[in-house]
Amino acid sequence: MTPRSQLNAERSGATRALLLRRARTVFEQRGYGAASVADIVTAAGVARGTFYVHFKSKREIFIALVGMVEEELVAGQMRPLSGSRTVADAVRHGIEQYLRAYRTSARMISLIEDTATSDRAVRTAWLATRDTLLANTIHALDRLKELGLADFDGSTRVVALALGAMVERMAALRYALGYRFSDEELLTTLTTAYLGAARIDGGHRLLPRDGVDRAEPRARTRRR
Repeated sequence: MTPRSQLNAERSGATRALLLRRARTVFEQRGYGAASVADIVTAAGVARGTFYVHFKSKREIFIALVGMVEEELVAGQMRPLSGSRTVADAVRHGIEQYLRAYRTSARMISLIEDTATSDRAVRTAWLATRDTLLANTIHALDRLKELGLADFDGSTRVVALALGAMVERMAALRYALGYRFSDEELLTTLTTAYLGAARIDGGHRLLPRDGVDRAEPRARTRRR
């Protein structure tokens, strides 16, 4: 790549990132239905044609934002806990990181959930995100069971769905709907409920080889 082409690529990437940032603000302020491409380009200070160099439609940039939210949620879910820790510490840490990521994107997540009910393309993108998060939880629960540290009944997938729904819904109540309870109370209650529901031995001290909180993200399940 020549210096000029590299510079052009950097400028193009910067413009795309700008459009995404401004689009997120527009969607969060106006909602998906009321927002328009004109609103986005005005907020970004670029020509309408510049928008279409990077995105075909309002839907396409919204789906790109779904991907950004996925990256934030998965990064939080997969962030490892260092140092000496117990299973309960690892579970609490995972929930805490997820809640932090959710809080950052609470408004966008609410919009995505709402839009996904009526827009098939958005629903497909959001389900792919949820499948990625689910696969990571399944992997961790399977590992706990393999180590003899979890004794839940039923399929791992259904248990993972139930536990994930609990954490996600409580996050929505706190950060999207504004229910008034402290973050510490939320985190402690969710950790206790999570450990109890899956019958996890929270007091077991983890060793590096256990790999409970160091799993690599699972491959995304593509929906057609």
